This record gives sequence, C-alpha cells and structure tokens, in this order.
Amino acid sequence: MVVEESLIKQIVKFGNGPLKNQLKAVEKLCKNCDEICADKNALLKLLQTFVKFLVSKNPVIQKEGAYFLMSISENDLECTKAIIDENNALSKLINLLSSSNLEVLEQTLMCLGNIAADFPEEIVQANVLEPLTDCLNSNLNENIIKEAANLLRNISDIQQNIHPIVESGSIEPLINLLDSKTDRKIVEIILLTLFNIISCNVENCNIVLDHPNISKAMNQLLNRVGAIKLLASQFIEKAISYGEIQTDKIVDEDFIPILIKQINSGTNNDKIKIVSLFMLHIETKVLFLVRCLAKCFCWHSKNRQI
Repeated sequence: MVVEESLIKQIVKFGNGPLKNQLKAVEKLCKNCDEICADKNALLKLLQTFVKFLVSKNPVIQKEGAYFLMSISENDLECTKAIIDENNALSKLINLLSSSNLEVLEQTLMCLGNIAADFPEEIVQANVLEPLTDCLNSNLNENIIKEAANLLRNISDIQQNIHPIVESGSIEPLINLLDSKTDRKIVEIILLTLFNIISCNVENCNIVLDHPNISKAMNQLLNRVGAIKLLASQFIEKAISYGEIQTDKIVDEDFIPILIKQINSGTNNDKIKIVSLFMLHIETKVLFLVRCLAKCFCWHSKNRQI
C-alpha cells in the first residue's frame, strides 16, 4: 500500500506550523496510521516531521513523534540508521526520558529500545545512560520499568558498553528489582543484563557481587518459575567460574539446601542444571582446599630444611 504524496505533503505542512497545526498533522497521521506505517518510503519522508514533534510542548504530539519513529525503526537497518543520522534525533528522544508524562516516557523507551537492538553503541554515545538509570531509580510504573530494563538489556549486548553501564550506577536499581514483587518478565530481562555484565570480566563480576542484596536475591530466584530459575543458575554458574572469592560472595549458608530442594522437585532439565551448579560449587571449594594444603606442605618442607 502506497501513501498518496498529497497526504504526505499535508502532514509535513501542518507539522511545520504552530501547535494547532501540529495537532492537525497528528490527527491525519492517526487516521491513516496503518497505511503510513506500512509504507517505508512515506515514513522516511515524514522523518523530519516526527523529530520536530519530539520538541513540542504538547505531550500528545511528543508521544506520536516517538511512536512513528519507532515504526520507522521496526522496518530495517537502513530505516533505523536514518533516525540516527537525522540531526539531533537521538538527543531529542533521550531528552524525553525526563518527561513526567508516563505515556510519552513509555513510548520513548520503546523507541530507544528498538534502536538499541541494532545500534547499541550509538545509543550510549548519545548519553542515554544517566537518564535511563534515573528512570529505573525513580519510577514505580511497571511498564516504564520493563521498557527501561529492556533498553538497558539491548545496550549491554556489546562488550564496549559494559564499562559505561557499570559507571552509570545502573547495577544498583537492577539488583534492587530482583525481588518477589517484580514482574517475571522484568526479572528475566534484568538477569540477562546482569549476566552480560559479569561475563565481561572478573572486575565487573566483583562489582555486581559486592552488592549486599545479590546473594539473597539469587537464593530467592532459584525458588521461582523455570525460566527465572534457569537464568539465576546460569548467573551463579558464571560467577562461581571465576574462582573461590566470587563463590564466597554469591554462595551463603542457605545456598546448598536450596540446590538440594531443586534437585528433588525440579524438571529433568532443572535437575541437570542444578546438579552441574552443585558440582561446580564443590569443585571450587575442593580446589581451594587443595591449594591451601599444597601451600602448607611447601611451607612445612621449607621449614624442616631450615
């Protein structure tokens, strides 16, 4: 379906006008939404108009600007790249993360999340992390938290973004959201993000594990539904793989009984994963004991020679 050129010109003309005309442009866009969103060329011709909407003082216009930019980003890499290349489009989107209007905020996070899926480095370079962390820290709305967590998850997919994420202070609100009150889907997204962070290097792993609530949170997550249990197991397995210091940070006195409970009550796949985790924990402890005994033996032999 091809959008008539006359309609595109009308929308552009209204979009370049004062507020009342911009509202007319939005009205035409909404009336012909399906037709316009299905026409990639029409969306690209209207790109500059959508970006103008982002700086409107009217939240309805701001939201529609973010919505139609998201529609562009859902097409292909060429379309998403067009948004990035459009003058100040990313910075104007990011400015909307401070909006007090929840609909504008949610739509903006969804749009940025789409863009970050293909261009995570560019999103970070546009200084998204500070306002994104503020969204996670200060918002109680479940939809906002979900979209903010999803955006951060997409950003964490490339290794060069991990250090900026850690420096932004995003780890604190992520771990604080790992409780029984948080929606299952949000917890899954957060666990994927934290796994990306600790997989980068042992230093980042230690930063995550030094959070006072992480051990308790992981123990609780091992008692939740299958997908969360599996992701929590993968997180713990990765942390333990770095060695004894990390094992002691994540594993407390309640850990082993939980593993045994999961072995007795889980599915076959759960049991295999939990047994693997259990054995890795024991292996780490045994290796540490062997190293200590070896050092004691060397010290004893050395002193006997003296």
